[in-house]
Amino acid sequence: MQTSRSWNAQPGQAKVWRLVMVALGGLAGVMAGGWGRPGQAQAADDMEAPRSLSAAHRLEAQPSGQITVDSRNDEAAGVAELFRFPKPYTFRYTLRLRQELICCGVRIYDLTFPSPVTTDVVENNTVHAELFLPPGAGPFPAAIVLDIMQGNALVSRAKALWLAQHGVAGLVVHMAYYGPRRPPGSSIRLISTDLPRTLSGVRQTVLDIRCATAWLASQPVFDSQRLGLAGTSLGSLIGAIAAANEPRLQHVCLLLGGGGLVDAYADHPLAQRYLPLIEAAGGKAALRALIAPMDPLTYAPQLRRKNLLLICAARDDIVPPRAGRQLWEATGKPRILWLEATHVGAAAYLLPMFQAMTEHLRGDSVRTP
Repeated sequence: MQTSRSWNAQPGQAKVWRLVMVALGGLAGVMAGGWGRPGQAQAADDMEAPRSLSAAHRLEAQPSGQITVDSRNDEAAGVAELFRFPKPYTFRYTLRLRQELICCGVRIYDLTFPSPVTTDVVENNTVHAELFLPPGAGPFPAAIVLDIMQGNALVSRAKALWLAQHGVAGLVVHMAYYGPRRPPGSSIRLISTDLPRTLSGVRQTVLDIRCATAWLASQPVFDSQRLGLAGTSLGSLIGAIAAANEPRLQHVCLLLGGGGLVDAYADHPLAQRYLPLIEAAGGKAALRALIAPMDPLTYAPQLRRKNLLLICAARDDIVPPRAGRQLWEATGKPRILWLEATHVGAAAYLLPMFQAMTEHLRGDSVRTP
């Protein structure tokens, strides 16, 4: 068991962190069209040493191919039945270089493949992911990166860029009904009051992440023994379920998440208006059973086997701190870092959070941020 730690912003520091956050956000925003020509690597190729080109060149030598998710050991590995493939699943992928950020040598690729789940929304049936590849030869540790509920990918892209600049490949996977997987103008969402559709979307996202992990594991430029996941807010809730049910994801960093959601939200001011409806539907016990497949706490036994880092906000007004404590206790009290902040206010700690996340995903020994 590792001791928990709290971070406090000194006077004036919060403003500095916010400025840094804006700067990083700007970098992420530029990725859609700045600092490089789409589809090619610019003239910087001629200036790089062969060693720094080899990982990119090896990836680009196979712009498409076939991957198989070997699920034969799923049951023995503790994968919940809901997230197992009934038999080894094979799919084809396409990888396209979007651009190189010549300021740092990071290359960004678009990865697409068909989702193993077919829905009535055509756009949702193709998985879209964005790979942020570090400069160098590799093999690199690599991590699946998941976004927040707002879903414009600003946070996930900023995390993936930071990781790639520090030697960890980041693969931003768009969750079901997010980004290009949602029809223009559609109101459909992954999380809604339509529980059957929500559960179906969560299952689809977890299976999509399993396919993305199989792709990472199949590429020699990545270290298949150092694959992980980093999720923030909603991404941490979905990420906890995905990491618990994908044996190859060993290094897991969950930011601003938790578990035991029914009990954690029972006393939340925003939940009070729904309490009569909950009681009419059978009370908290019935609701717990209903959402158990979507609650990270359900998969605490599997998460105990992971190298897990939790980063929580002590004054979180979106994901109650109680949820973070419950998941921490249920997963064997792994390393946990507490921020003296609200949910959105955690952005004031961006740099120490990213540093801790990066060291964890690299498998480094723990150092004081």
